[in-house]
Amino acid sequence: MTRKGAAGPPVIKLKRGDGKSVQDQLRQALGSNVQTVMEAFRLWDLSGEGLISKKEFQVAMFAMGFDNVSNIEWRELFDSFDKDRSGSIDFDELLVSLA
Repeated sequence: MTRKGAAGPPVIKLKRGDGKSVQDQLRQALGSNVQTVMEAFRLWDLSGEGLISKKEFQVAMFAMGFDNVSNIEWRELFDSFDKDRSGSIDFDELLVSLA
């Protein structure tokens, strides 16, 4: 992981086929640092509503290099973060998913 300045959001590049799940790669890059996870959440929440929609999640994953996946894989990945099945990911769900 590299950073844009000391307080900038994390720059994460995901890799397919290295044996690590997306959650494991994000967990490793973001660690358990609540501030770093919050920075990533704000970056991924393009609408500023305090929730990450399926589309916003897909845009974030695509930007990090996780782009060669089927629709089924996208849904499964999103659902693994969307603990309450509301159709969006809130900060607490992201934090729990990365813990």
